Amino acid sequence: MFLVNASQVFEKGDPKNFIPDVGIQRIADTLIGWQEEDKLSRILDHAELKKNDYNISPSRYIHTSDAETYRPIAEIVEELNAIESEARETDRALKEILEKLGI
Repeated sequence: MFLVNASQVFEKGDPKNFIPDVGIQRIADTLIGWQEEDKLSRILDHAELKKNDYNISPSRYIHTSDAETYRPIAEIVEELNAIESEARETDRALKEILEKLGI
C-alpha cells in the first residue's frame, strides 16, 4: 500500500485551505514515481498493516514533525546554576532596595 500525507503541503486559505500547484505537482510526482519521500509518502507491506490492525491513517506511518533534540544534562545543570545565582543576586538587590524604602 502506498500512503501520502499531504498535511505539510497545503496552505491556509480564506475561506478554505488549498494545495497550491507546486504541492499538487509534488504529490503527483511522488505517486507516479511510486517513491517514498520523507514527511510525505511511505510504502507499506501487508505485515505492517496487519500489525497495526489495518489502520491506514497516514499520520500513523508518515511522521511530519522534526525529531526532538536533547541537550546534555551537564549543560542544563550549568544553565540552572547560573539562573539560580542570578536569582539570588536579584533577590539581594531587591532586599536592599526594600530596606532603603523602609519596607
